[in-house]
Amino acid sequence: MSMAREFVSRFVVQTLAGFSLVTSLGVLADDAPPTPQEMVGYGLYVAGEASHGDSKSLAQLQSNAAAQDAGAQFGLGDYYWLNKDYPQAVSWFQQSADQNFSGGYYALGVAYDSGLGVPLDHAQAMRMYLKAAAEIPSAATNIALLYAQGCGVDQDYAQAANWYRKAADSDFEAALDLAALYVKGQGVPQDDAQAMHWYRKAADSGNALAQYRLGLLYEESRSLQDSVQAAHWYDKAGQQGVADAQVKLGILYSDGKGVSKDPARAVNWFQMSANQGNGQAQFRLAMSFKNGEGVKPDPFLAYQWMTITKMSLHENDPTYLIASKDLQDWEQQMSPTQIKLASKAASQWLQDRASKKGQPLPLQLLRPTPCASPKTGKE
Repeated sequence: MSMAREFVSRFVVQTLAGFSLVTSLGVLADDAPPTPQEMVGYGLYVAGEASHGDSKSLAQLQSNAAAQDAGAQFGLGDYYWLNKDYPQAVSWFQQSADQNFSGGYYALGVAYDSGLGVPLDHAQAMRMYLKAAAEIPSAATNIALLYAQGCGVDQDYAQAANWYRKAADSDFEAALDLAALYVKGQGVPQDDAQAMHWYRKAADSGNALAQYRLGLLYEESRSLQDSVQAAHWYDKAGQQGVADAQVKLGILYSDGKGVSKDPARAVNWFQMSANQGNGQAQFRLAMSFKNGEGVKPDPFLAYQWMTITKMSLHENDPTYLIASKDLQDWEQQMSPTQIKLASKAASQWLQDRASKKGQPLPLQLLRPTPCASPKTGKE
């Protein structure tokens, strides 16, 4: 839904109270009829403003929805969605869909995909998405994902690739997923160059996940390997807060691959990633404090971060086993008081991080719920 968001961003400073969504969009777009995607984007924007306490935005949605404005009905549904009143949200989405508004169909598809406000039903989600896909790229993306996961339909990567391709020029999620199919050779011939094309399309527009995956492809591709480019894209993604990119870039600085060797910069990137809960970064940070690489040796902080590492990783992760052994070895060199204080500091760090609660996801960011038992066509 990037185009809709770009459309909205041009007009957020304008006051539109008293206008319907259709009228408002027509005025803002130099009297050109608004596209369904623009109406969806604007509805999401107004709903977001209303959910943050803007009473005028809420009143605008309610008034226009009552006047049978399909875009406003969709927007009011999203307002209730953001406030977790899913039955009310679905009611308004249905009214919007009853007017054959593609945004209403798309929203109902998301509801059935997530099982919120309605029973979980991937097949019904597919039917709703198919009614919206010609006008809402995100609907085509979710159709592709249902095929890729085998949710409500037989698993079919070729169909998934076909639907991702329909949306990939305007939906970065589709571009990312299509690139991943090319990396794996699922539904399409394995082709790193094609994968790079679709990752680059999204990465050049600032998509952080695409930047990370592009860096990963440059680092791991047999045919297109380029450590300098890997570091470049990891840096762009890391600057946007992608923890996996931050730890990857830290490793490159630590090893001097694609960049000049710089242990201090490596530690900085490990720290940023570790603060986000990345277990591999936490392990690297602990070892940096233990060995004095890029930072002064500090056994207390080394033990603290290694304890956090062990608590962050699954017990089957090889790094978990290494962390467990290192902690046992290091305890032989520490006093009981030091161990107690470091363990307490680690527990407090984890508690503080766990207490941070995220915000509700906007409607357009929801993805289909993975199937417990995907259909493979072999039943």
